[in-house]
Amino acid sequence: RSYCEYCGQKLYWYDLIPIFSYFNLNGKCRFCHHQIRKMHPIVEFGSGILLVICFRLMGFSTMMIISYLIIEVLLIIGIIDYQTMRIYESVLLVLLLLVVVYRFFNRTAFNDMILGAIMISSLMIGVNFLVNDAFGFGDIELVVISGILLGWQLNLISFSLSVILASIYSLRLLLQGKCHLKSLIPFGPFLTLSMALVFLFGQDFLTIYLMVFS
Repeated sequence: RSYCEYCGQKLYWYDLIPIFSYFNLNGKCRFCHHQIRKMHPIVEFGSGILLVICFRLMGFSTMMIISYLIIEVLLIIGIIDYQTMRIYESVLLVLLLLVVVYRFFNRTAFNDMILGAIMISSLMIGVNFLVNDAFGFGDIELVVISGILLGWQLNLISFSLSVILASIYSLRLLLQGKCHLKSLIPFGPFLTLSMALVFLFGQDFLTIYLMVFS
């Protein structure tokens, strides 16, 4: 059962209704009255938007449900990594199982999945030999799963986009004096955001990529 992260009290079912419960409780725990983090309703609202997007793109189908679950797990991974700088193996395993099921229904060339899984991850491992702790092991595992999900072309685009987003974020922190050149930042949120975008709008990204680099 869900419980308050501050007082540990188990929550009633009617305190767990997305968005509604937050406003009904004025953003505070029913028991200890501690302020609930605003991240919770934001994530709930975002999850609802993602569900609508999946439905609009795919209609109500088995593929839509699987795709939505994949994106939700990506969202969870990104949030946890942002907060803790960790990507848990258990969550990655859930993501991998969903991706395998997705690939079972939406078959693609086996060579494309294998190349997608090893190409970028091998590059990240190579970079780690040159720059210590450049990428976390969880990041590398996430990119392997991304390659299976997207194939090598879209995985390349996804990784490139994540590097661009992470660079912009890091530059902003540097300019604000909130980090220095040797500071570590979570890369998972940028990987998961890029994966979700390319997963949903892959052909559009591929078209733009080919227009720019062809």
